[in-house]
Amino acid sequence: MRLHLLPRATPGDGLEALAEEPWRRADEARWVAHRHGYDWELRVANDLDVVIDGAEPQIELRRDGVSQGRLTLQGAVDVVNGYRSTVRELPVGGLNERFGEVANLREGMRGFVPLRPVDVKAFAMASRLLTAAFAVMTEPEARWAWERATNPPLEDEDNDWDDDWTLGELLDVPLVSPDGEPFTEADLEALPIFVMTLAMHVWGRGNPEQEFGVGGAGRGGKQLQAGFMMPEWASLAILADRLLSNAELRIVPVDKQTAFDFVKRHHSALPDANPRGLLFALGVARGARLVGVALCNTPSGRYADPHGVVELTRVATDGTVKGAASKLVARVLDTWRMAARGAPSKLVTYSLTSEEGATYKALKDKGLRPVARVEGRDPAGARGGVSGDPSLARISKVRWEAGPGAGAADWSLVAPSRD
Repeated sequence: MRLHLLPRATPGDGLEALAEEPWRRADEARWVAHRHGYDWELRVANDLDVVIDGAEPQIELRRDGVSQGRLTLQGAVDVVNGYRSTVRELPVGGLNERFGEVANLREGMRGFVPLRPVDVKAFAMASRLLTAAFAVMTEPEARWAWERATNPPLEDEDNDWDDDWTLGELLDVPLVSPDGEPFTEADLEALPIFVMTLAMHVWGRGNPEQEFGVGGAGRGGKQLQAGFMMPEWASLAILADRLLSNAELRIVPVDKQTAFDFVKRHHSALPDANPRGLLFALGVARGARLVGVALCNTPSGRYADPHGVVELTRVATDGTVKGAASKLVARVLDTWRMAARGAPSKLVTYSLTSEEGATYKALKDKGLRPVARVEGRDPAGARGGVSGDPSLARISKVRWEAGPGAGAADWSLVAPSRD
């Protein structure tokens, strides 16, 4: 193979560098071109001459001086007279490092919602109040403060509590709300009881009589079922939302470890995400609180040209905010093409046949549609099994697709059962 560079192929003029790389096949040569900060791979048969125009840059393949066709450094797979020459973008620092920010919203972009100082203050206040409640839970003062808050004496009754700590003082409840407005007297009475009740449910009791040997929630508001154990993240979510009821849903960047941890905590069917092939992770937050994530990977199925296919592998939310999953998937549908490593073909994702697929159905106008039923089968290979339990691979699923290469819609696949 001979390599020819046209005069326009100069540094900074499209093609910046080109070097032959070791390759295991004797009948092919492998070259790596550097262009616009990315490395591209070119593999061609040894009996082909390569003419590169660095300004385009275009690659012409010739055999015995006769042109066999042209390729371009666009990440596409082309066929030249029956010979499949591959020009593909190589990972630079990993796929996630290259594509990790393609779906992020930035200031000035449509749909961007900024993080407000009040959002941060509400989340910080909720965290601090719960931490204080956990700290005083076993203190004897907490018992008396709880009883005084939930069953206050009448004005004409004698009591010995005047010099005791109030529940609000024990928790150091501020006088001003996150938005800068003073708390009302009713707020200052009810909020400490609400916080302590959440803390007790995190402890797995949720029963003031069992915890403190005193009466119930009294005028502190609705009490959760006694004995109900609440995760700490849920108590923080409930309190943060109570402190700031007008927080908006925001598309936010999320690093892959945070995304994997969130999926492990909140995805009931597939808690263990596969880091191999991760293109980007995307989050949705309510105020300063992360409420959902989505993961997009290289496709797990077999495709003629996988470089143009992106697979939405996980959508997980904590269930506290309606519409969080739809907002995530809608953003993925708007941006997946930017993560395709070749000419964008389609986005692929799956739902279990036991699921209604309501989130996906709601995005019909964005081109997402059910195209096929995938029957369950015994798992195999590196992807076989989930958390040591291969049963999920045996469950049938519905494949959804969107994009120019998507299949025809078959809405009967997700029609309500008549059983």
